[in-house]
Amino acid sequence: MPRRTPNFDNSDNSGNSDIINPGKNSGNGNRRGYTVAEASQYSRATQWAVRTAIRNGQLKARAIGRRLIILREDVDAWLDSTPVISGSDTPWLRQRQQKQKRKSAKKLELCPPVAVESEDEVA
Repeated sequence: MPRRTPNFDNSDNSGNSDIINPGKNSGNGNRRGYTVAEASQYSRATQWAVRTAIRNGQLKARAIGRRLIILREDVDAWLDSTPVISGSDTPWLRQRQQKQKRKSAKKLELCPPVAVESEDEVA
């Protein structure tokens, strides 16, 4: 059976609205609760990040049977609580810059100094 992915654009490419089939294509404007997969798509975070946030108590979830349901307001609050970083504050960028500095320093160490002859010595 193919895996269903949530459709947040409120259409099913056939022109049918949510009134005809409310369960299948409920857009994020009308839907109140999301599964972990839907919450991750809505927030553009990975399912792992959503589950970790639930486990750490940063994101509220409700257990209905075996399924976790996360309210849209809770996803929005979780996203608002995450830190805002600027481009220079990102750890991966800082690590990449440090790695490039080490590489260039290593290249300078590996290259022997080149003796430059002056024009007086050549003539």
